[in-house]
Amino acid sequence: MSLSDSFPGNFRQEFAQRNLKIGSVIRLYVRDTNPPKEKRFVLVGQSYDKLIFAAIFIAQAYISEMQIGY
Repeated sequence: MSLSDSFPGNFRQEFAQRNLKIGSVIRLYVRDTNPPKEKRFVLVGQSYDKLIFAAIFIAQAYISEMQIGY
């Protein structure tokens, strides 16, 4: 059971409509990493009916000094 299961469906729908916008950053716990962890996604597109979103999965939260040449 997730926290969202504690709220009525219409509340969840209204919350999503107010907050899921192109450019939004969403933190989600994902199980397809090793080990499973919280990841960030950037919403980059949506279908006309707003049922499907396209997102970029942020694979690394920081860039090390070695990668930027310091």
